Amino acid sequence: MVRADCRKCLHFVPLEQMDDELLEKVNEWLEKHGVSEEVRILGWCNYFNRPVTHYVGSCYGFAKKEDPRQRTLLDYVGR
Repeated sequence: MVRADCRKCLHFVPLEQMDDELLEKVNEWLEKHGVSEEVRILGWCNYFNRPVTHYVGSCYGFAKKEDPRQRTLLDYVGR
């Protein structure tokens, strides 16, 4: 299991970028699992298909986003 930050994961969709369809999916998930709407939703995880309530924790589905600042010259030239 990896210590992960959801904001750096490929599967994470922040609340600000969620469309109406995904917001409806969040509400359906909350109703289905009996979670109160008082819970603070930070985004959506496409890997587990559930809302994200905290950014940092342990996660089996973490896939780090590629940071273009960390690329080497060989990545641009080709090997």
